[in-house]
Amino acid sequence: MTPRRFLAFLLPRCRHVGFFNPSGGIARIGHMAVAYWMVHASNSLYPTNNFGDAAILFCFLFLYLVFADPGVWSVNKQ
Repeated sequence: MTPRRFLAFLLPRCRHVGFFNPSGGIARIGHMAVAYWMVHASNSLYPTNNFGDAAILFCFLFLYLVFADPGVWSVNKQ
């Protein structure tokens, strides 16, 4: 198993238990913003007209994960 495949396997599972929440959230915010502007905003700028409401919802959800506490059951709680 190459290191790249190992990290691709390990990192999403670490996020499930609360590890790397802020860094994962920042990467996902970027992905959702790019998805909205490349796919949905080309049709119309309003999310209700271009079916981009899910991309914006996930963008704000991941923004919340960046600033939220990892949680009580997290591996790296403080």
